[in-house]
Amino acid sequence: MEEVNNQLGWDIRLKNIPLLEAEEIIKTFENQWIYIKLVHNDNSDSSRSNQIGHYSKFKVKSVSISNDIIFIYGSEDDDRLIIYKNDLVRTEASPTKDEIKIYLINQNADSEIYIKKYLPKMNTRLNEITDDINHLIITEGKTDWKHLKNALSKFKSSHRYENLDVDFFEYENDVDMGCNTLEKMCDYHALLNNEKLKIFVFDADIEKINKKHAGVPYIYHGNNVYSLVLPIPKHRKNTPLISIEHYYTDKEMQTLDTKKRRLYLAREFDVKSRKHKTQENTYALKVKPSTDLIHIEEKVLYVENDVGNFEEIAKTGENITISKNDFANNILLGVVPFSTISTEVFSIFFDIIADIYQDYNKNNNPLLSENSISLSKGIKIN
Repeated sequence: MEEVNNQLGWDIRLKNIPLLEAEEIIKTFENQWIYIKLVHNDNSDSSRSNQIGHYSKFKVKSVSISNDIIFIYGSEDDDRLIIYKNDLVRTEASPTKDEIKIYLINQNADSEIYIKKYLPKMNTRLNEITDDINHLIITEGKTDWKHLKNALSKFKSSHRYENLDVDFFEYENDVDMGCNTLEKMCDYHALLNNEKLKIFVFDADIEKINKKHAGVPYIYHGNNVYSLVLPIPKHRKNTPLISIEHYYTDKEMQTLDTKKRRLYLAREFDVKSRKHKTQENTYALKVKPSTDLIHIEEKVLYVENDVGNFEEIAKTGENITISKNDFANNILLGVVPFSTISTEVFSIFFDIIADIYQDYNKNNNPLLSENSISLSKGIKIN
């Protein structure tokens, strides 16, 4: 195989990597959309070579790797890729590790398989919400689902909310969501027949949405569509206009990453000088008197020497904030020290989801009558 490997052409965009490293990259494709290009060369006829090309795109549901085979399963039954390791002679990857190339040789044929992450069109992503594959939670922001998914996983590992069989609509920049879009989607799906639950979750920082949901834990829109606003944790009762990051305490939010970056709140800065109250040479140039005290600053700059000129700070300052998305990824992936941050506060959210789940079961199962006995959230017996 080594001799064959040396005879193969090289893709200048990619570098040769060990199989184990390739397998780790392939594992990251789980829950991602991938584009697959297969080029198959049939050399059984010595007088000519037949080449076949095949292209496919699908969302990866799971990746399973054994000693002999690599399985990549898509969300649909027909979406799958099976790679036999005995035929594998070389693996390559892009520097960004979002693309893999695999060379296979079997008897009188050889194949090249390109696998690359890609962002599907927004319409394709939104169609996932329409499909009634499983109960689905759809959040307002691209970081919200990451915090909720992490919390539910930790709860289930300690045998809590085990009956909540729900998925999250997982998206990044490929979907332009926000409050208005989420509200329209909720109203639209309430008009359709939905076999499974669709739960739309709004941040608690928009007065209009808060008033709509005031006094009730959730709203039932019909056709198994529900909506709720993030319930306010006790430590945020005095500042109720929150986003999901505020579920954590200030100390937890200020956890440093490996690059010494963290989230910063507006109340850490003097409004007039825009200077940090305790950290030297640190500024938040967008802080204003009207800024909410718990507003998360997107850009905090550090300068080597104290500078009074905001223009100079903006030019020379180093941004020392971690983005909300990076913060969420660290939480979801269990990166140290973010892995030690408590998720207990999220029980106030999943208690409501459990109530919704129970209401759904009652509405869709006539055996669960009003006189049923509740064993636990989401489970009843007559």
